[in-house]
Amino acid sequence: DQVFDQFEANKPNFFEIRSQFANSKYDLIICPHESFRSTWISALIRAKTKVGFTNFYSRWVFDLHHPRPIGHPEVLRQLSLLAPLDPQTRA
Repeated sequence: DQVFDQFEANKPNFFEIRSQFANSKYDLIICPHESFRSTWISALIRAKTKVGFTNFYSRWVFDLHHPRPIGHPEVLRQLSLLAPLDPQTRA
């Protein structure tokens, strides 16, 4: 398990991210943030399955998409990304 966290003051550039994940391969990536930068970082990482929110710019990155539920607390929105992984999970 690995968590990649980025802070505003210390954002890595494209080459740093690419070299950090160049030799890594993951079974599952769940991208709980729907920004273009998070989607872009997810695209650089090799994984069997990638899950993220549905966006016009994320269709080519994620294998499984889920619409972002508006009007829910943030924790429930992020947990809703588990729904595409298990059909019995209700979003």
